[in-house]
Amino acid sequence: VDKHNYQFKNDSYSTRYLGLAAPLFFVHQWNNAKWKTSVGFIFRNNSIDEPSPNKNSFQYGGVLLNTYGKKGNLKFKFGVYANTEFFGLYVMPILGIDWRVNKKLNVFGVLPSSMTVEYKINHAIHTGLVFKGGTASYRVEDEFFYRLDDNNLKIFADAYLTDHVVF
Repeated sequence: VDKHNYQFKNDSYSTRYLGLAAPLFFVHQWNNAKWKTSVGFIFRNNSIDEPSPNKNSFQYGGVLLNTYGKKGNLKFKFGVYANTEFFGLYVMPILGIDWRVNKKLNVFGVLPSSMTVEYKINHAIHTGLVFKGGTASYRVEDEFFYRLDDNNLKIFADAYLTDHVVF
């Protein structure tokens, strides 16, 4: 379950936009070990102030993502994402990569939603850049909605206290 919470306010107006998503995925590894297919169904409820059972705040979407493993350290991903946004059917081709460039540098993600470049300074310290993007719409009234296009570029640093504990 994925939950989003945005709040917009100025001197005279304030409101919260909440989104709740429940994805369900099936992954199939083909007989040819280089190919894998993921199929997902995503149920979303995007509304103002609190998720409600209001039928006008429900959205349904899906993902089809194929992965081709060219080498052990390089995989290409391609597919399509679709969702019933409040502004209409939203369909987006998606492209991705999982690439271990060398022992210190990894590049992975699926665009247009996310991409990460990770550099391992040593076993305990990793750093890099992360891009996160997305489009969502939030029902305000039966015939009125807000569309939010959110794009972020972030710098990160991870300190591995142990193999499974990260700060």
